[in-house]
Amino acid sequence: MAGIKAEVNPEPSPGAFPRLDSTHLDQGQTNAATMALFSNAVWKQNGSSNRLKQLGSKELAAKCALSSLNQFILTMNRHSALVPSAQARIDRIKAIIARKKDFQVLVGFLGSTGSGKTTIVNALLGIPHLLPCTTGRACTAVVVEVSYNKSSDPLAKFRAEVVYISKEEWSSELEQIFEDTNSEIAGREGENDEPDTERVERVRQTLDKLRAVYPHIKSIESLRSTTTFDLLNHNAVCEILGGTRSIELGSRSEFSQAIAKYVDSGNSSKKKFAQWPLVKLVKIYVKAPILENGITLVDLPGNSDSNAARSGVADTYIRKLSVTCIVANIIRGIDEKNAHDLLEKITKLNLQMDGLYNQESLCFILSQTDRDFEKPKYIKDNPELESACSVDIQSIGNDQKKLKNLDTEGKPYKASLSKLKKQVRDLANEIVDIIVPVSTGQKRRRISVNEIEERAAEANVPSELKPLLEQLMSKFSKAQGDAARSEAKLASIERRKGNIELAQYFTRSNIAAKCIAHRNNLSVAAIRKDFSKTLQEMGRDRVGDLQVFPVAATLYLSYSVQQSKRVAGFQTLADTKIPDLKDWLIGTTIPTRGKYAEAFLREVETFVDWMQPWVDDQFSDTKMTTQIRHHWEPQVVTAVHELSRKLSVLAKEATGNMHQILKTDLYSRVPKAERTAGAKAAETANIWAGLHWSTHKCANRGLGFWHDSKGADHKWNERLVHDLKAELLPVWTSTFTDELPKALLSYENEAKAHIVEFAKLLIGNPYRADINDALEATHEHILRTQQLHDHQSTEAFEEVKKAMLGSHREAVPAVKTFLTPMYEKCAMEQGRGHFQRNRTTHQIYFAKEGEAMHREGNKAVAKALTELLDTMSTKFKECNDTTTNQIMDEITQFFEQNSSDGNRSSGRRVVSNAKKTLSADLLSDIKDLATFWAKNDPVQVQAQSEDFDDNDEDIYDDRFVDVDKLRGKPRATDDDEDDEDYEDGSSGED
Repeated sequence: MAGIKAEVNPEPSPGAFPRLDSTHLDQGQTNAATMALFSNAVWKQNGSSNRLKQLGSKELAAKCALSSLNQFILTMNRHSALVPSAQARIDRIKAIIARKKDFQVLVGFLGSTGSGKTTIVNALLGIPHLLPCTTGRACTAVVVEVSYNKSSDPLAKFRAEVVYISKEEWSSELEQIFEDTNSEIAGREGENDEPDTERVERVRQTLDKLRAVYPHIKSIESLRSTTTFDLLNHNAVCEILGGTRSIELGSRSEFSQAIAKYVDSGNSSKKKFAQWPLVKLVKIYVKAPILENGITLVDLPGNSDSNAARSGVADTYIRKLSVTCIVANIIRGIDEKNAHDLLEKITKLNLQMDGLYNQESLCFILSQTDRDFEKPKYIKDNPELESACSVDIQSIGNDQKKLKNLDTEGKPYKASLSKLKKQVRDLANEIVDIIVPVSTGQKRRRISVNEIEERAAEANVPSELKPLLEQLMSKFSKAQGDAARSEAKLASIERRKGNIELAQYFTRSNIAAKCIAHRNNLSVAAIRKDFSKTLQEMGRDRVGDLQVFPVAATLYLSYSVQQSKRVAGFQTLADTKIPDLKDWLIGTTIPTRGKYAEAFLREVETFVDWMQPWVDDQFSDTKMTTQIRHHWEPQVVTAVHELSRKLSVLAKEATGNMHQILKTDLYSRVPKAERTAGAKAAETANIWAGLHWSTHKCANRGLGFWHDSKGADHKWNERLVHDLKAELLPVWTSTFTDELPKALLSYENEAKAHIVEFAKLLIGNPYRADINDALEATHEHILRTQQLHDHQSTEAFEEVKKAMLGSHREAVPAVKTFLTPMYEKCAMEQGRGHFQRNRTTHQIYFAKEGEAMHREGNKAVAKALTELLDTMSTKFKECNDTTTNQIMDEITQFFEQNSSDGNRSSGRRVVSNAKKTLSADLLSDIKDLATFWAKNDPVQVQAQSEDFDDNDEDIYDDRFVDVDKLRGKPRATDDDEDDEDYEDGSSGED
């Protein structure tokens, strides 16, 4: 290369890897040296029984590995112009980084309005009052997503993105509002002169919401005087519709105040423009420990809003949840009779069909366990609890007697003390009259009782008054002594009473704890029994207990931030059960996070091992000749192409097998399910016939959906589809839980067999004698690609399977479309008797078309399943390409590193100074990685956002290892002061 002086047979650069002796290492020895270098890596050691500690080691090592890969790129980019072979290594690093996935798990909180979801979210974050919540009313009006804040800016400790509904969405809602307030339509829709109370209440609620956005609208009359066009183009409204707004603040209190107007439906003024009705989503970013490793908390609003845009966002989030937390207020009383009502049956069935109705993906949270209830009555109603509390109850009774006796004992002393104090005051006044005489009409001088003796001794008293003074002083001293003794006795009695009352407090707290625990245990048992029953209906066995957490979130936050007075039954933070909930949520992420981290670490280790011979420039003294390479390399390359072809065929066969499983196991059961569910449609319509005529009419007008004035959702299409899903649930579950994973396992095993076959073909080549060690190392590297292929194919399968599990939702819009003519006909009915005509229309339609309706729904589901499963073949091909490309890289490097130049058979090769410099720099980078992996010191991993002088984009993570620290060099840092309102990691219902 021009400008570089070539050197022949240079001495090898001093490397970071162990040397067996002073001679050059061949590739096989290098592989062993690499393994030795990383043998002390902490993440490889499984000595700890603490799963979270093991995971922490792996994730810390992965952060360092990612930083090292980026450092490798920077190092090689500095030399790539003079060392062109570096580009292939850079490309492979980019591919590894691209395959690394950030772990994210969405945890959603579902529950009725006022159940305490928001307070629980605040408690899990450990940040009091972050999200607005007020006892006694619904607060959260929009979906709120809370994720980790990666910003290091002290003025952006708290960030938010407010997403507004679109102009079209707001226009649709306004049109509905105008239709509701149209008096002419209201008159035509009346039924037998009965007033439409549903419409009246609905209009009132609508008007309240409109006033929040448009304060100038005072009444229905003022609303009718305007138009949808006018309201859409209102200055304050049109500026924000369809847009987003960012908020960044360093203070928690300022941030909470800033976001309240976008989240809190009660944060409105009659005179000011309120924005919450126009907001459909708020994304919040804070530095809470529970979020640091990929957990995102989603606070979903209760059933208090009819906004279609917000409902759509909520439904989308529910589909994406990894963990669903059902929140219910324990005050309502939960037993075997109503446990099944905690989870609305459509939501419950959707979770089952989504594959999320299991111990890993579902939990129940019973909120407000600290709310007081009538414990004596509760004990009386539960005889077993009365027996458990009998000793404590008796102890309280005995203590009450002791207190009564002490009160009796103290009464004489109280009476005596009162008389003695009066006597002391009277004597003191007589003594003052003697020692400080005053003229008639003047006021007596005030002298404290404590000064009497001193002033009497100093006073110049006439001789004729001295005997009287001495007599008075004697009485005064005696009265004071008697009063002091009475006070001491009363103080002793009060101390004894205080000790007894303290004992009573702890006894009562113990009783309260037993009552709370008893109520909690009954509720937990009822919920778990219903869960087990549901699993049986699904054809699944219960593995472990469902997690149910009775929590006191408000107390947890109160106890965390101040020395609050302890509430009976809750003496510690642990008693609130929020720490248990937090630990479980984090625990659900451990297996997947560990799998992600280890797969990445293994790939980095394999890459370093693969790159090492090129880095060291240490080639064996014996190499294959150009002639041997000329004959051998094309054969190996052809074999790689053949492997790629076999894997491609295998991917198509696997996808075909999965299609056959759906056809045999699932689709074959559909006709019977359609007949059964179709027969139930008319029965379901009979239930709707019992609704108020106005609600029935509105549900028809809404094409099978209506959110009434009482906050109830009428989901007719979902209810109809529910009957079909319920019939198919057991086979649906077994297909996705058992049969399809078996097909994946078969595919993975056959793919590994092909890779092993190729590796054997390579190692069995007759040319291997001269480069045996290098060939053995390449053979081992190729066998390792089995792990890469397994990991990627499993990941691809799970991604597609999750989408396929959600395809059952396609039935609802298909059924809605099928029933639209019926709905529209009923919506057009007017006048006297229209309700009966609509009910008759439903009965006739469902009796005739019930089965056909479900057939249309199933067609939509089958179409979605087919399309999604077809993508499986493409994703498997991508996995195969990644694997074969890596194998081809191994083969290319093998021939490059183990072939002589030209016609020479000598292993000596000309190496440029640029390559020597690059090798030295990379060896230093690799040694830094090995050093960190051996120490795994979290102090050495720092989150940084640096600007790199490099043209490559989108390959750098914002977290890097402090390399200077690893090398022992000092590095200046800026210490950010914690905000006075909030400290990271602080321990901490709507």
